[in-house]
Amino acid sequence: MNAHRQRVEELLERFEQLRQAPPGAYRWSHHHDGGQHSLHLVFGSMTHGDEVGSLPGLVTAIQQLTEGRISYGGRASFFIGNPEAGLQRKRFLEQDLNRMFMERDEEAHEVRRAQELMPILDTADMLMDFHQTILGTRKPFYICPWHRSGWLWARALGGARHWVTRAPHTSFASGLVCADEYVRVKGCTGLTLELGEQGFFEEAAERTLRTIQRALELGDRCAKEPEALEAAAQAMPELSFLHTVHR
Repeated sequence: MNAHRQRVEELLERFEQLRQAPPGAYRWSHHHDGGQHSLHLVFGSMTHGDEVGSLPGLVTAIQQLTEGRISYGGRASFFIGNPEAGLQRKRFLEQDLNRMFMERDEEAHEVRRAQELMPILDTADMLMDFHQTILGTRKPFYICPWHRSGWLWARALGGARHWVTRAPHTSFASGLVCADEYVRVKGCTGLTLELGEQGFFEEAAERTLRTIQRALELGDRCAKEPEALEAAAQAMPELSFLHTVHR
């Protein structure tokens, strides 16, 4: 067994050991309910199977939340999008999962998986979907159309200092729907954070964990103070925006 597959299998096993979810929930999802407020934060890893860098941080965050080392009074969901592709070190098995978040009458693996994930996204107030790039990047960056709530969350969390953006309501792939776009269409916050080059890197895992920890802390503040999100954003440096002009 190669080292990559062994690492993925070990992390998936840890996830399953920690997992708490209601009956019938998507198998690779963990659900937390702090019982104090209803703000629902969702964190996604491995929507593309070969983008594994966020998985250690995601699993560690779940463990810390379960053990009480971090807390959250609202609802939080964590999902692993395409572990089957990840075990094969592939982006996807049949179709790109991060284009399938719509009603489709097909039997492809990723189409079925999107249908399993959409009920989680349907109730998300904020989605942070962690990704990695095929080639190396100088800096981590957010990538999605500009939307005000996304700008506030992105700036407040400090997951990256750069945002690769495009005009609001502009689709990333014509006729197809990404996970963050699916959430935004419903009027909520959907962000994608690119952690750098795909693979297991300590910096990617640490950035994932820090971002989740900050989001949970901020979520509790937002539930108590209506102006907390804007105040937290203003306390952090402004983002640098890069506009996509060619792909």
